[in-house]
Amino acid sequence: MPRPAHRHRLLLYTYLLNRWWRAVMACGVTLLLLTAGLALIPYYFPQFPVVWVADWILWITAGLGALTVCGALFLASIRKSAYVQVFPDHLRLVTPFLRLRIGYQRLRRTYTAEMSQLFPLKKLRGRKRDILRPLVGRTAVVLELRQLPLSRSALSLFLSPFFFPDKTPAWPFWSLTG
Repeated sequence: MPRPAHRHRLLLYTYLLNRWWRAVMACGVTLLLLTAGLALIPYYFPQFPVVWVADWILWITAGLGALTVCGALFLASIRKSAYVQVFPDHLRLVTPFLRLRIGYQRLRRTYTAEMSQLFPLKKLRGRKRDILRPLVGRTAVVLELRQLPLSRSALSLFLSPFFFPDKTPAWPFWSLTG
């Protein structure tokens, strides 16, 4: 049996997690700084009138801040762990929370397309347009399947809506190339 091919990283997955982990980290650090400020200002600067906050509220806020920072570190560590790998009889799609084995008998055809063809910026509004703007010139490999390996609602729990260029259930999309 030949060795499996190279792992092709999912650039869209990496890009989306790169956007989120920094924002989550900023929220966690802000909560920790707010907690430290509310706890330490009355002791070190008694001349400034600060609203007294109960200790249990400070502990909960600090715990939420620490949990948020840990979540951001987790997102930063998994951002490059999603990939597609080609085997002689199937494709393997791996994300941190989802592993799919897609047999070639499910494939109808594959082709390459630019992101701008799959998601025209003129049709997107607001935040979706801002998210996809840097990826417009990238090439994607589109897999047209006869049947999805899981239901579309189950796949949408683990994959971004940008992995599906249209509403038909036979068109999942994975960005493979840079």
